[in-house]
Amino acid sequence: FFLKQKTAYEIYQCDWSSDVCSSDLLEQQRVTGGVQQVGINSNTQVLIREVPKFSSFPNAKGQLPWPVDGSVVTWFGMERNSDTGTITENPGIDIQAREGSEVLAVQEGICTRITYVRGFGNTVLISHEDGYYTVYAHLANIFIGENEQIDAGRVIGTVGQSGGAESPRLH
Repeated sequence: FFLKQKTAYEIYQCDWSSDVCSSDLLEQQRVTGGVQQVGINSNTQVLIREVPKFSSFPNAKGQLPWPVDGSVVTWFGMERNSDTGTITENPGIDIQAREGSEVLAVQEGICTRITYVRGFGNTVLISHEDGYYTVYAHLANIFIGENEQIDAGRVIGTVGQSGGAESPRLH
């Protein structure tokens, strides 16, 4: 059974011998989307957060979950290289994260392209409603296929350094 808290988390009090809250079942739900495991507390309760779903992509503005835990090291827009003085445009943000960290789809959609892009490496494009796309680059591994329906929160790949990234990161 589980107990609701007044937070965005649900606490599952698990009897690991039952199928109701087995680690395999929770892991399957976490990997395929819909929930994210947040951690296990001192009472061996599993903290689970549901991945938010929105009626449309524009309605999710400012509320999308982060695709990976990490720190933003490069922001969207124009930036000056401190060594060369050249100005380049970054069409997204770069999140530095541990190599091999799981990358999650921020919202449901269809994987429309998996490719290698010079300077960005292994790249996944997910199409959402209303002409919106999310792009995930510098991936080490990719766990989805083109034309596949992707649920919000699904593990789509892992953080890497493909495409010449100077450190493990997700673009």
